[in-house]
Amino acid sequence: MFSERLDPEHQRQGDHKEGFNIRNFVNGNAFEKLPPVFDEEKDFLEGFSRACHSTAMKVLEAFAIALEIPESEGGVEWFTKCHRYDAMSGEVLRFLKYPHGGEASYQEVIRAGAHSDYGSITLLFQKDVPGLEVQASREAWISAPLIDDSVLVNVGDQMQEWTGGLLKSTMHRVTFLPEHNHLDRYSIPFFVHPEDDTPLVPIPSKLVVGSSTDLTQDGKVLTAGQHLRRRLDATYSYAS
Repeated sequence: MFSERLDPEHQRQGDHKEGFNIRNFVNGNAFEKLPPVFDEEKDFLEGFSRACHSTAMKVLEAFAIALEIPESEGGVEWFTKCHRYDAMSGEVLRFLKYPHGGEASYQEVIRAGAHSDYGSITLLFQKDVPGLEVQASREAWISAPLIDDSVLVNVGDQMQEWTGGLLKSTMHRVTFLPEHNHLDRYSIPFFVHPEDDTPLVPIPSKLVVGSSTDLTQDGKVLTAGQHLRRRLDATYSYAS
């Protein structure tokens, strides 16, 4: 749904970072015109974006198996069939930079405030500079250390709703420790979202209880696109 720079007006309160979003490619072309530094590597970026999506689909297949979704209801493909790469969705590849040296003016070590992601799952690539913390117990913050050649997977809000809270969205934040004050921190999240027109109906699994169908004001089943727009409007302020 969106492909824009993360200007201060588009950031969560308390966030101190720079970023750029790239939506899924369509027929080999970027959804919107890319800056030269990205356009020069367009083929690589598309390949990386598609590889991220393919990896995410394997994770979602594993979720479907774990949830024991009956074959008659879609089985292992229950999630993947509504996460097609080339369909309209909120799926985004984001490049993030947390600039070094600003903690004195921020008066705190938190560089991205506590939040959960909006979609199904998120793949997160990190390198060199740690700082990610997760609130696994919903109370205490623990460090998510860097592990070489690995990809971190966060559960998103929509997966939590789909599973009636069985799979909880990952509350997380980014901190900057004093020993890293001279370094910029970079990360690359790939936010996985269902197709915009996907109705958010409960998962057909005997393991899922408490999941209900969310309706719009006119009584229709909420779609993934409407869910994302609702969350964005509640989180961000936009420059006029």
